[in-house]
Amino acid sequence: MRKNIKIWISFGIALLLGLPFKWIFYKGDDVGISIFTIFDYGINNLFFALSTLALNTLLLFGLISLIEKVWNSISIKSNS
Repeated sequence: MRKNIKIWISFGIALLLGLPFKWIFYKGDDVGISIFTIFDYGINNLFFALSTLALNTLLLFGLISLIEKVWNSISIKSNS
């Protein structure tokens, strides 16, 4: 898989799910909010931690790269 595709997949997963860190917070509390409940709280009452989103994307990119590397090594061994 190309690097750009892995980055976009990682960003999409991080944006939608917020795993393993929450990157959207309600301004009054330290409660993580999912992207699906933004409109329940109102966009003006939320704080967006973009550095956490970037870290989350980087972690997911590393995980996808590791899974791809293991998958390729298993495929090469099974073909031999």
